[in-house]
Amino acid sequence: MTLPDKLTKIINKIPKEHKTLRKLIEKNYQVLDLDELKTIDFKKKETITDLYITIVTKILSTNSEALELLKNLS
Repeated sequence: MTLPDKLTKIINKIPKEHKTLRKLIEKNYQVLDLDELKTIDFKKKETITDLYITIVTKILSTNSEALELLKNLS
């Protein structure tokens, strides 16, 4: 699978220690706003944490049952 150039640039900005975040973005970029991701400072820990929450929520937003389960677990 060839990734869009815009996506590759975003993924390359994410520190290598955040492999899971990189993979989440790579596998689910169709439901994410790449222009929004371009502006994120990936060096801040709180930004990374917020981004995980945002991405997982967007991924699960198409499945309301799974999203409700996630909310109950948090």
